[in-house]
Amino acid sequence: MLALDHARLDRGARTVLADADLAVRPGEVLALLGPNGAGKSTLLKALSGELKPAAGRATLDGRDLASWSAVALARRRSVLPQHNHLVFGFTVEDVVALGRSAHVDHAVRSDDNQAVLGALAAVGLAGFARRDYRKLSGGEQQRVHLARALAQIWGDGSPGEARYLLLDEPVSNLDPAYQQTVLRTARFMAARGCGVVISLHDLNLAAAFADRVLLIAKGRFVADGRPAEVLTPARAGEVYGLPMLAVTHPQTGVPVLLPAAVPGPTP
Repeated sequence: MLALDHARLDRGARTVLADADLAVRPGEVLALLGPNGAGKSTLLKALSGELKPAAGRATLDGRDLASWSAVALARRRSVLPQHNHLVFGFTVEDVVALGRSAHVDHAVRSDDNQAVLGALAAVGLAGFARRDYRKLSGGEQQRVHLARALAQIWGDGSPGEARYLLLDEPVSNLDPAYQQTVLRTARFMAARGCGVVISLHDLNLAAAFADRVLLIAKGRFVADGRPAEVLTPARAGEVYGLPMLAVTHPQTGVPVLLPAAVPGPTP
C-alpha cells in the first residue's frame, strides 16, 4: 500500500499536517476534502515522494519512498498537479507519450502505443491523437494531461505491485460535463486495481464518486470514512465555517449538502 505513518509535513518553517496516518488501498477512490490551505496538496506531495516528511514515514509497500529510484517509483505512481503549462507545438499523442518515459528501457513500442491510445479513450479523447495540443480548449488540454498521467501507469503491472494515481484538484475550472468525465475516469482506474487519491472542493462530487473521503482542517485529519458517514451537515459546517443543510436528491435519494441560507446585509 501507499501510506503515511505518523508523518509530520512541513512547508518551510510551518507545520501543515501533524501526525498524519493514512493508507491508500488499491482499487479505491479516496477524496481529500478541506478548506483552502488545509493541506490537501501537501499531503499529495508527501504521498508522491516529492515532499519528504519532517518526521514519520511515507512508504510504498513498506519501503520509504525516498529509497525508491525515480524510475521505479514513476512506474508505480503518477501525479497530475494543479497546473500544467505546455507551449511547444506537440500533438496530443506526443504529450500523452511523455508519460511513458519511465518505461523506455523495457517496454516495446506497441505497449506504449496501446497505453497512449487507451489513456486517451479513457478520458474521452479517442481520435484526438494527431491534433495540435495548443489548439484544444482548456478543458480538453486538462484531459490530455490526465491521459498522460494514466499512460504512465497503464497496464496490468506485475502481480502484487499495485499502481497509484494522485490527482490534485483535477476538476477545477471545468464545466459539469468535463468534471463528470474526469471523475468517471478515476472510477475506471480504480476498477483496474489502481489506488486513486483526488483532492476536491465539491463535497457532493466527492460523495457521488469516492469510496472514501478524508476531511482535513487546521493541520489535522478530522474524519476518514465512507462519504455518508463523514459528510454530515454539522461536521462540514464546522470545517468550512458555513452552516450546512442536507437535502435529498430527487432521483438518487442520496443526501446533498448545501450552504444554509445566511441573511446578508440589507441593500
